[in-house]
Amino acid sequence: MQKLYALDESQCSIEKRYPMINFDEEIAKFQPSLEVDQAEEAIFNNDLTDITDMIESILNEKKG
Repeated sequence: MQKLYALDESQCSIEKRYPMINFDEEIAKFQPSLEVDQAEEAIFNNDLTDITDMIESILNEKKG
């Protein structure tokens, strides 16, 4: 048999416990950190070998 639990009013109102975020307000306050900009530049300017490059290299070696 399933038990039913009574909730008081504070447990019923999600809006009271978790107010909605105003995204327009949050975006207006947003400022990217310098660390993110620096990391982004390092990532895009670095030619890293990924798994696709390694598979292509192995296949090319096997072909000839």
